[in-house]
Amino acid sequence: MSRAADLGRRRRLHRITADGVFALVAVDHRDSLKVAFEARGVAAPEGQAIGALKAEIVAALAPAATGVLIDAEHGAAVLADGAGGAPGVLMPLEAQGYADAESGRVTSFLPGWGPGAALAAGADGCKLLLPFRADHAASAEAQIEVVTAAVESCHAAGLPLVIEPIVYRLPDEDEAAHADAFPGLVVAGVERLVPLGADVMKVQFPRAGAAGAEEQWCRQLDAACGATPWVLLGGGAAYETFAEQVEVACRAGASGYIVGRTAWDGAVTADAGERRKWLADVGAPRLRAVRERAAALARPFTSRVPALAGYAPDWYSRA
Repeated sequence: MSRAADLGRRRRLHRITADGVFALVAVDHRDSLKVAFEARGVAAPEGQAIGALKAEIVAALAPAATGVLIDAEHGAAVLADGAGGAPGVLMPLEAQGYADAESGRVTSFLPGWGPGAALAAGADGCKLLLPFRADHAASAEAQIEVVTAAVESCHAAGLPLVIEPIVYRLPDEDEAAHADAFPGLVVAGVERLVPLGADVMKVQFPRAGAAGAEEQWCRQLDAACGATPWVLLGGGAAYETFAEQVEVACRAGASGYIVGRTAWDGAVTADAGERRKWLADVGAPRLRAVRERAAALARPFTSRVPALAGYAPDWYSRA
């Protein structure tokens, strides 16, 4: 990897943070956006209307964020309009749906898309959604190959990569057993994936049944990350729940959050006026409040990531 690419990658991490803390709003939802509308009995937008909706959400919320996460399929309008003035943009690499590895999920890359195209479109980094079960050998090995390829291609382009491992329930798994195993699987997934070299881990909150156990699990998660920063994902939680989770995670060492539906849930409506009012009066103030809390508690990524080696005057001519 060239030193220029390493330098660009570090520079772009700064672009998607403020004082080393991540506070991004995610609007890269595709199939799940349709599901969110249908769950409220509202017809989901289609075609160019999806991009217009996302542009409206980003324009309202990006000023309260350090960056936005937007997809290639419907994000062109957002990018063309300046991404709401957000300092940084992340773009996902994955396609919708998953391949199967003996009933475990495997991520597929979006055809015709990759880090080079994301860089050309103005992205400051890429994200990879990764259903991951550390205890499911066939799918875990396949997903490790996916991550390895993504890390190599992103770093060659000078782009940081955010990995989003998602623990999911297997087809034959009892619901109660899954709930009991969940926090341990979150930590185990991070332990398997961190050595592959991604720049940031975007993780689920390791919810647990016992009082006080969540903070302990977050500290285990923090230790598992080592020199790799980690951020909390929203997971569609209610705002009050997410705000509490951000506090617990940041006290344990998280470097912030990347939040999606929790930040713009009230915009899921067919009434444009109602949507604009909710985003202005509820969505943006909530996002500012949780960002301020994270800024006060989070561990900046700059305190975690090793400093780059010194640069001689002719650094750019070296391999």
